[in-house]
Amino acid sequence: MLIKASSLIGKQIRSTQDASFLGKVADLIIDPANGKLMALKLQSKIFKPKIICTIDIQGYTPLFLIAKDDSVIVSVDEVVRVKDVLSQKIMIIGNKVKTETGKKLGICEDILIDTTTSMVVKFYVKTSGIMGPLQPDRIIPSSSVVRIDREAIVVKENGVKEKKVAVAGVAEPAE
Repeated sequence: MLIKASSLIGKQIRSTQDASFLGKVADLIIDPANGKLMALKLQSKIFKPKIICTIDIQGYTPLFLIAKDDSVIVSVDEVVRVKDVLSQKIMIIGNKVKTETGKKLGICEDILIDTTTSMVVKFYVKTSGIMGPLQPDRIIPSSSVVRIDREAIVVKENGVKEKKVAVAGVAEPAE
């Protein structure tokens, strides 16, 4: 199943045992080295951030996510790789997108995730700057990403596709 990151934010996580509320997704933790969704950060106002690793998500429904029970919700400090990724402070959504030669393409506004592999498969890029409204938005496949760092998501020159815009102004995926 393919799902946009924006549709995961705010989604509830429920227990398979008794359908009890386990938490609400606040953010996604993606490894910038390989584009894998590692964990979901849960909303918390008082306590240290808690996460649920994607391996512990048993299902995705239109209304909520399904996990075994609250035993799969852990502190960020308990998963070393997640802690390391968070310490890098590299954001995906909201990060600049540019080509290897430095051509600015825009800002990553969303990503598409394959829930079976937990991998990012596409990046949705909103054109920014003075020419923004005149330039088409883009959909970039993950295979075109060279690297992700604090400064930008860097993509191959030939890996950029533009969204086709329908007459009514609704974006359609590029072929």
